[in-house]
Amino acid sequence: MRHVRSSIVVAFTLAALAACGKDKELPKAGPAASPDAAMPATAASEKPPAPAEAPATPPPAPLADPKALAEEFGVPPGGLERSKLEGPEAVLTAADGAVLVRKVGEEDFAPAKASASLFAGDQIKTETGASATVTFLDDSTAQLAGDSAIAVGSRDVTADPASAAAVLHGVARFGVSARAPGEGPFLVFAPGAVVGAGARADVVAVGVAADGSARVAVETGEVVLSGLKQLDKPVNLAAQKSIDVSAAGELAAAADWKSDDWAAWRGKLEADGDARALASAHLEALGNLETELDDAYADLTTLSETALKGDAQAEAQLSAKDEAGYAKLAPALGASIEASYLAAVRVEGLTFGSQSHAYVAEELYLRHPDEVGVVFTPVAARVHGSVLLGKKLCVVATQRLRPLRLAFYAHHPEGRVHATLVGEVVPPFFAKVKLRPVAAGSVHALVHGPVFVPPRLALKAKVTKKLMVRFPEPAWRAKIAVKPPAFRAAADWKAAGSVSGKLLVGVKAAIPRVKVFGEVKATPIMSAKLTVRGEPIVSGMRLKMDVAHEASEHVAGGVSGGMERGAKLKGKAESIGAGVKGGVGAGVKIGGGIGAGVKGGIGGGVGVKVKLPKPPPPPKVKVEGGIKVKAKGGIKIGN
Repeated sequence: MRHVRSSIVVAFTLAALAACGKDKELPKAGPAASPDAAMPATAASEKPPAPAEAPATPPPAPLADPKALAEEFGVPPGGLERSKLEGPEAVLTAADGAVLVRKVGEEDFAPAKASASLFAGDQIKTETGASATVTFLDDSTAQLAGDSAIAVGSRDVTADPASAAAVLHGVARFGVSARAPGEGPFLVFAPGAVVGAGARADVVAVGVAADGSARVAVETGEVVLSGLKQLDKPVNLAAQKSIDVSAAGELAAAADWKSDDWAAWRGKLEADGDARALASAHLEALGNLETELDDAYADLTTLSETALKGDAQAEAQLSAKDEAGYAKLAPALGASIEASYLAAVRVEGLTFGSQSHAYVAEELYLRHPDEVGVVFTPVAARVHGSVLLGKKLCVVATQRLRPLRLAFYAHHPEGRVHATLVGEVVPPFFAKVKLRPVAAGSVHALVHGPVFVPPRLALKAKVTKKLMVRFPEPAWRAKIAVKPPAFRAAADWKAAGSVSGKLLVGVKAAIPRVKVFGEVKATPIMSAKLTVRGEPIVSGMRLKMDVAHEASEHVAGGVSGGMERGAKLKGKAESIGAGVKGGVGAGVKIGGGIGAGVKGGIGGGVGVKVKLPKPPPPPKVKVEGGIKVKAKGGIKIGN
């Protein structure tokens, strides 16, 4: 997508020439432009502008052709087809007023009602005066004020399964459920920051303003927060405290936050501002982040391929009973698995940051078309194409990260401990090899650039909610009983969505959203082909998932075999629990080391029926140093 950014820069240059003498210098937002991307502007400043040459490099024609968009973003326009076995990551449990949903990969928002299913990448939007509540698989909730938008995150992006969300614009209040043993922190993304919550029952609100700045405020509990400028330097934010985050990802000092003043906060930031200048800043930030995304995906590809190949090598050592070989392999394999998930969190953060800038830029254009059109129209199709970034992440998470979680349980020291907590059985061959804690230095040396490390949580064993480690069961949504946390005294949540502003809040759209995708079809999630710089990022696995209703068997499908927690493949004791492993370059192994197994080239179709007997009790896990398991009072991971 590097030429996406170049196109946006060219569009800015022409717009600035057209508006010369009328506007102030555009504000900067997001990461600084790379030297090569800034070359057109530098060349223009070195040579006197010639009127006849000014339009010599017009912006490229909008990408309205689905094939061109697929080449540009790595996935074709259109929604995703998922297995019938896979339930939603979240549900819209309340909708008051005009509430709309944009399904992942689609460009249009459509009216939505309570009980609508929401999957990773879906976006939820409220109009002025409306409100909505989303309930996640982990019993956490998100409440949206009016004129707000959030996106549902992927549960496959972190090593430990956990729900996640992103605030694209406006204000959302999250009631984060207490973590179950083996569950990861709830992550909330904003354009300039990432928040980790859930060490206890946390209530945190996140606001994103029209200028891309944000605020994170904690009502109860405590969260961990990092700005994009210093992802590797998180800070703790306690109850009754808030932190402002600049559009560039710089954190201000923590301040007291005694009352819910979101209406005043939004009103102050909406009181002034130039719509064209703000839209230009968002578009520039979008181009910068898309360039970073290319690099982040390349990093994720390299790391996850290394981890999956190492997992395949470990399976071969299991078959050969090569304990010494596995003991030598395990430290590097554990580091590559951990590094893969850190890279994946960075990809998710950049994806949601890009979508936030695209969302706000378009909303500014729809409300102020005469002012914003000169900078928005030349890149409108590419802004629409940002919704495909969410689709791309969903496919990568399903095809590449979901099978990697099984490797995490088998070959990573923390994964070994968590496997026993979530009912995953580590093959005895692997379990008898002692694993030392993975050195942070060895992990960070594998990842290019700073990354956010999700906080390690002290977990209380008394939390008894069901944890789905592969994918959500469809039936969970019928059992929702959780309610959002009560508001603090004197909180005026409705006012937070009814501000009369100048830019977005309370301002009606002057023109309708225009379609640019053309005729599109939904893509089966296991067959989407992804590219980064022209190279495929994941294999085009085409595996079917189904369930035989009468017999206790699954058609092994997807990369997780369609198996829920506790379901293991039939075979020798040392092979049980490996699930379906995605060995890149070595084919797909069904059942982790069951004899010769069932092997197939990655690109080929595989459909295998396997019996699902009751699994044996988990073996004892030996882990040396740094990881403590307490019989009472919870579990402490890390130092």
